[in-house]
Amino acid sequence: AVQNSTSAADTTPPVLITTGNSGPKVNGNQLTLTYTDASNLDAVNTAAASAFAVSSAGNAAISVNSVAV
Repeated sequence: AVQNSTSAADTTPPVLITTGNSGPKVNGNQLTLTYTDASNLDAVNTAAASAFAVSSAGNAAISVNSVAV
């Protein structure tokens, strides 16, 4: 007999924190974004840099060269 004792799937996606000390930060040429439930972000299988669109306050496009978790 086989018993599968898996728990329910986590279907709540991480949410970008946009305010306070954990809000987006720029340091030199790096943009740091913090998400709720960040332990569920996959450091091995990140989205491609092309999946992100970043622009300046004046709406000028800023290219994204890499993504890291």
